[in-house]
Amino acid sequence: MPDIPQWASDALSGVYDPCCREKGISVVEMGLVRSVEVDDGRARVELLLTSGWCPFAARVLTEVRDRIEEQPGVREAEVEVVWDEVGAARVQGL
Repeated sequence: MPDIPQWASDALSGVYDPCCREKGISVVEMGLVRSVEVDDGRARVELLLTSGWCPFAARVLTEVRDRIEEQPGVREAEVEVVWDEVGAARVQGL
């Protein structure tokens, strides 16, 4: 699992890929959150998607951004999708 700040892990532990929600595995537990950095109140989150064809991608990105923006010291957040096929295969257990 990537090394992300505990506050970010806690904030994102309730965000689920809708296709995996019934399994109770968050985007953090799936290893989809690759990094979270904050500089002068601006957060940047790198998020790995399991599929480029996910119809829920926009929803997940918005929820991640909103959860990070709710945190103390964060004025705004940007979520960047990281396209890493090897990492996606690892996350999916392939």
